[in-house]
Amino acid sequence: MPCEHVSLARANGAGEDHQQLSRDQPLGFLRQARCWCMHIPMMLRVRSLLHRFVRWYSTPAGLLGAVSLATVGFLAVFGQPLLAVLTLAAWVAFVIPHKFLRERRDWTDSISLNRAQLDEGLAASNQELGELGRDVQRVKSHMTKRPTTQQVKKWLRVSKEAEARRRSQMLGRMERLTSTAEGLERIVKEQAATIVAQQKTLAKLESEHRSLGHHVEKLRDPRTRAALSSEVQALSALYHLLDPGNELPPLGGWPISPEAALTLTRLIAREQPELIIETGSGSSTVLAAMRLAANGHGRIIALENDAGYARKTRQMLLERGLDKVATVIDAPLINYRVDGDDYLWYELAELSFDEPIDLVLVDGPPGNTNELARYPAVPLLIDYMSTDATVLADDAGRVDEQRMVEKWCVEEDLVLLGTSGDGDLAILRRLPTT
Repeated sequence: MPCEHVSLARANGAGEDHQQLSRDQPLGFLRQARCWCMHIPMMLRVRSLLHRFVRWYSTPAGLLGAVSLATVGFLAVFGQPLLAVLTLAAWVAFVIPHKFLRERRDWTDSISLNRAQLDEGLAASNQELGELGRDVQRVKSHMTKRPTTQQVKKWLRVSKEAEARRRSQMLGRMERLTSTAEGLERIVKEQAATIVAQQKTLAKLESEHRSLGHHVEKLRDPRTRAALSSEVQALSALYHLLDPGNELPPLGGWPISPEAALTLTRLIAREQPELIIETGSGSSTVLAAMRLAANGHGRIIALENDAGYARKTRQMLLERGLDKVATVIDAPLINYRVDGDDYLWYELAELSFDEPIDLVLVDGPPGNTNELARYPAVPLLIDYMSTDATVLADDAGRVDEQRMVEKWCVEEDLVLLGTSGDGDLAILRRLPTT
């Protein structure tokens, strides 16, 4: 009974423990984990010991110790306990002092190294502390010591001098930059002017080239060649007719053409006029004076509104000794009313007609003065002309001059006899009145 009771109690206790264990199963896991965590330091210690063991037996002394322990075990197994004890004693007597000495040497080296590092750190700290103390003393001395007036003036003077130097340097740099910029601008302007001049020169050369090409084309024209041949022949005839002591005046272009000049001189040589009136002046005035001088009698009066042309004509006459034969009168253009129309023509106040006009050479005023600018010559001078006077009209190829000649023939009883070889000089004769 008691045994059954005990067995039953145990069984009941076991059942309760099982129930309690089943209830506390999560807590048991946590307890086991806690135990494992408590064993971690011991495991780390074992790991350190194993590491030290391996490091020891990897040295010559450790290898000798391992061999000695193996020898001791071998002797003990094969019945040689005395040799085993002696070998173990020898191993202990050798290895233990060697190990202790090695560890002591390592400790001593470590302590010495740490002491040296500590000494270096202390020396550096002392140095930094000394510098810091000196800085503090310097700051204190500056704070406690006020600068004198002379020092302040000196500092101000030094700062002003430095500022003046900096300012002068800046001004010098600015002046150099300005001069450089001005020089560059001047160079650019000069280059631009050079380019413009070169462009103008190039345009002029191109124009001259085109003009030269046009002249070349004209020279290839048979009519141009014939005209040139006629001009050369006219010049040769002029030299033969006038026999000038020096060169002839300029001919062609603005002055009278060579063929018109030849017609004029031949007419003067044939008709032997006593008085010639010319409107305008120039080479034609000089040629007429030369032929009159060759005739031995007669004179020419030229009316000129341009003072420059008058001066040049007088100079050409003076150079050839014809100033007694020819007279150039400064005659400004004034307004005249002819046949109900207004014209600008030469003033006749300084002109006196003591004898009749035998020949009138109409070569002015300029054609752009007004329409039919040269028309008033015959209406204003017709009363002073001889009954068989001759009228020569220069530039007869122009439209205004052709209309002018037609009006003269209709209104003033003039007849057109012909023109010069080049058609530039119209020849008209006054019809005798009955």
